[in-house]
Amino acid sequence: MSSLFDIIFRSHKNKASSLFMTTQHDLEKDFVLSERLDTKQMREVWNNTSKPYKLGASVIIAGISALIDYTGVPYLSNDKKQDIKLIQKHFGVLANTVHRKCFTEGNFFIWVNWNDKIKDLEFILFNFENMWNPVFDIDTGELIEVSFKHNFHYNDKSGNHCTANRIMRFTDKEIITTYDGNRPQGMPVKSVKKHSNGRLPLVFVRYNRSLDEVYGHGYIEAAEPYIRGLSSIMENRLIEDRRSSRKKLKITAKNPESFLLNTASVNGLVNENGEQIRSLDIEDMDIIFCAISENNVEENAEWLKPDQTAQDSLQIGSHMIQCIKEVLGTPDWVYPAKLGASYASVSAQVPSWIHHIENIRTRELTNIWQQLYDLCATILSNATGRRIVDTDVKWKRLDLETPELRAKIVNYMISSMKLARENLLMTDEEIRDYLDEYMNNLGEYSSLEKELPNMLDNLKKKSEAVKGSDEEEPRDQSDRDRPSEGENLNSNELRDKTSE
Repeated sequence: MSSLFDIIFRSHKNKASSLFMTTQHDLEKDFVLSERLDTKQMREVWNNTSKPYKLGASVIIAGISALIDYTGVPYLSNDKKQDIKLIQKHFGVLANTVHRKCFTEGNFFIWVNWNDKIKDLEFILFNFENMWNPVFDIDTGELIEVSFKHNFHYNDKSGNHCTANRIMRFTDKEIITTYDGNRPQGMPVKSVKKHSNGRLPLVFVRYNRSLDEVYGHGYIEAAEPYIRGLSSIMENRLIEDRRSSRKKLKITAKNPESFLLNTASVNGLVNENGEQIRSLDIEDMDIIFCAISENNVEENAEWLKPDQTAQDSLQIGSHMIQCIKEVLGTPDWVYPAKLGASYASVSAQVPSWIHHIENIRTRELTNIWQQLYDLCATILSNATGRRIVDTDVKWKRLDLETPELRAKIVNYMISSMKLARENLLMTDEEIRDYLDEYMNNLGEYSSLEKELPNMLDNLKKKSEAVKGSDEEEPRDQSDRDRPSEGENLNSNELRDKTSE
């Protein structure tokens, strides 16, 4: 039977071996976070290039993408100056990358540098795993000095493959760069670049960091056990489904080896000399050979039919997905598969989602962008000799209302503002600040002081026009006696009696 074994298994070694492999997992390694994840692994999960997470990463990718989209781009409240517009332009380009690395990795560095060639700011990101020999203030936890070590590969002029190490050390006065190994030709072993920023020329982004912690945390770190568990469940289900869906063939013969060879010859292709050129395809079926002994006693074998576990796997997988969503704080309707839901079905979840996004903005991201603006202003001022004015980082209001609902809100809000102004309950400046939270980019109060009363009237007319156009839409005849919005049943009954 050794040759029979060769025919079935060894001749199809690459294929057959994959069919009979079983997955083995180390429970402690897979589901228990014994140590901190590194940011390189988090990026692999985000890009779905990490094999252990491939079948479960889509949930965290879609959830973080929704957070990035709804978070939006910060804006500078005083954007009338040309220099501030320049910084705002860079913020618009950086926003998606910064927010993505905050949500996925939690820790990274933004080096702000002045490029003399293009006369503009440039931003270079350093990954957390490249940090080397950081120095922190023991009381405040702030970064005092830090170095970055990079191992890079390149080809020299002769085409030889070379490797070298670069270490960049940042202090509050200078940037020191050293090379070792096969450094590129013409590159000095050590170079020193002094600066007059009075602080580190980079921002250490530590998202979701508690006061008693040195480093921050991304969402992938918290969701990692659930992503790995979901991936393992899906992988095992695919293997089990493939096994259970394969054809199963039971053959009883006195000489199984001869039977197999003859059957392969009949079902396969033969050349002019009768030689087989294609063997029996056993990739898509399972075969059990039962021999008949000399005393005609038939040997028997049966397939084991384990109970199906598909329903249990679906329940566990759904629980894992829900855990990932809870880590992110994202409702179901922000995921692509749920975007077809009507607004009425999600309206109850909208306030909590808005509150969640506003918390992320105000408690985490505003401070990061404010630090980045202050550093940009310092470097831009040192490079150009101009004083850059101080300004605050703000966010556009998260608008999830329908146009009809927004028109009604504006109408009621403007009416209230006019009434409060007429009764001296609110000043013009207070009205402007209130409106700015709802209708971004109104400008400074000094430029609106004279126009504010007319602006209130114009906004009220526009909102009433939108509301009126909605009410003028033709109604179905069956809705003739149905009270419209804003009417009560009593007024509707009086209207009906009057029409009689």
